[in-house]
Amino acid sequence: MNDWSVPALDYVCSLIFERQVKTEIKAVARNIVKYDIVLDVQVNCAHNNQHHQRYNEIGRTTLQQSLINKSFAETANEEHIFEVE
Repeated sequence: MNDWSVPALDYVCSLIFERQVKTEIKAVARNIVKYDIVLDVQVNCAHNNQHHQRYNEIGRTTLQQSLINKSFAETANEEHIFEVE
């Protein structure tokens, strides 16, 4: 088992501390649940007009994707666990 680095733990805490998070169950097999932790995130967007106004929009991502984007995690293929025998 690998230990998490302090920066990775700090990052996870910054994403979920004092926020509502949702989970989406993707599959259940052999007493293993595959799920995503879904996060609402603010996205800065540029409005395409002559004034180039910026505004915030709410988007969605997963905790897993956020960790991958920050290089705290790597993608893994775990589908073999959930294949039908």
